[in-house]
Amino acid sequence: MLHIEFQGRRSHQPMSWRMLEYVSRLAVTYRLPLWSVVFYVGAGAGVDNTGRHEIQGLAAVAPLAWHYQVVRLWQTSAEEL
Repeated sequence: MLHIEFQGRRSHQPMSWRMLEYVSRLAVTYRLPLWSVVFYVGAGAGVDNTGRHEIQGLAAVAPLAWHYQVVRLWQTSAEEL
């Protein structure tokens, strides 16, 4: 399953938390392999987003980690697309 999001420079809820909600809902509902991508539009959008997030637990164990691909359209040439 391909999950695509488009995001500008601002979002009420941070993209990382939105993606966690979307990915978990899709995973539980469909139980299929999942590929999530965020396309950032507008200069500077998504500059700090690595697409890799985790919540630390006890003893440096990350009980929750989620990943998605980040594409900054404003940095991508037409040839790359």
